[in-house]
Amino acid sequence: QITIPLTSYNSDFGCDENYPVIGGVVTGVLSIRFSPRLCVIEDLIVPEGETLTIGKGHTLIFLPGRRMIIAGQLIAQNHTRFTGDAEAGWGGIHFLSSTQLSECLQCSVSNIESGGVALRVDAPLIFKYGSIKNVPNGTAISSTVPITLTNMVVDNVSVGLDLSTNENLLQRIPHLTMSRCQSCVVNRGQKLALENSIFTYSENAILTELSGTTTVSYSLFYSNTRDFLTEPGSQLIQGPGLLFED
Repeated sequence: QITIPLTSYNSDFGCDENYPVIGGVVTGVLSIRFSPRLCVIEDLIVPEGETLTIGKGHTLIFLPGRRMIIAGQLIAQNHTRFTGDAEAGWGGIHFLSSTQLSECLQCSVSNIESGGVALRVDAPLIFKYGSIKNVPNGTAISSTVPITLTNMVVDNVSVGLDLSTNENLLQRIPHLTMSRCQSCVVNRGQKLALENSIFTYSENAILTELSGTTTVSYSLFYSNTRDFLTEPGSQLIQGPGLLFED
């Protein structure tokens, strides 16, 4: 069990004065029975070779500029929320290069600082049944390695997914709901399959291919979301089951 100092922190950034505060290096199991809301006043760091497990239903409220750095492993399940002030935002989660597999199941990440990245992924990650919302002028997920994404909602971001992984691997991403994105997906040189997804209210291109091959199938494009932008050398395959509705 992690020992949390039960001191109060009065803040104008979403932290109640009675919330426990946390910051610095954390490992073990984070589970506070009677106060599942925590105020993060310094960067949270999970060291290499260590694991942080966050218990059910916890909310971590980050002060502006603070972030979470995972050099080891993060296990967050059952409605864990990572958030910050709706105006000032916070610095997001960075999974540093590692062989350890992190899992975020039924997690939500929201209110990232302007121009920031909600999840910066350089290590194996499973992100299922979750959401990323409110990343003004920034990116929901930026990944340099193959990751497992499914049943995920992305809303109100500049770029939904920015993917630049091994071009020899096929990455399938099913069951996405992406709305209010300036650009939903940027493919930087891999084989990508988007399936059974919904794209709506995209301001610019649904998909931007700088290189690589992308297949889109069995998906709904709604409210004038229908543009694809490709560069020379890339290949876009519009598979079966595409439905466009204004």
